Amino acid sequence: MPRAVRRAGGALVVAGCALATVAGCGLWGGPDVPDDFTTAEIETIEVSHPPGWDRSAARDEDGVPNEKVTAVDIVHEEEGVEAARVSVVHQMEFGRSPEFAVGVAVRQRNGVLPRYRDEREKVFNTGAEGAYRVDFSFEDPDGEVTGEEGATTKGIDIVMVGRDHYAHHVSVSWNPDRFDSATAEQIAETVYLHD
Repeated sequence: MPRAVRRAGGALVVAGCALATVAGCGLWGGPDVPDDFTTAEIETIEVSHPPGWDRSAARDEDGVPNEKVTAVDIVHEEEGVEAARVSVVHQMEFGRSPEFAVGVAVRQRNGVLPRYRDEREKVFNTGAEGAYRVDFSFEDPDGEVTGEEGATTKGIDIVMVGRDHYAHHVSVSWNPDRFDSATAEQIAETVYLHD
């Protein structure tokens, strides 16, 4: 049965998920995907995004394929400049708690991103041992990460540990001056984990 990522938020969400076909919590039908979105399937993950985005094997800053870490990057550009990106990290056998997995993801970001800030919360994920959503932002005053001096990046990481003890990580990141935050939120809500 597929698993959908949803924010956990109280009795209404729990009651609504009991009636998942009405609430759209993903127990039987998966997440609600906007009609004009395109769905990409990468390993056991589905994520949907607006049409016209470019999908490619992830590459590092030197243009070398980064296949050991990230499976796929799906990128949207505005006037030749990256505006938003969805990165799907390869699943890996983990054998630890979701809390530990999200801690690893946050530590990795802290190690490479300047002025990184985050907020974490558990999310509803049917069938997984647990899942976290991490909302983050960072400033890049020198343009070392984004290639654009003074750029701000916002993002949503979804880190899940399945019953198979594999960790799954999907990241949606965007420049708020070039891409709509509400659309980025819609993308994050479409993350879908298959058994």
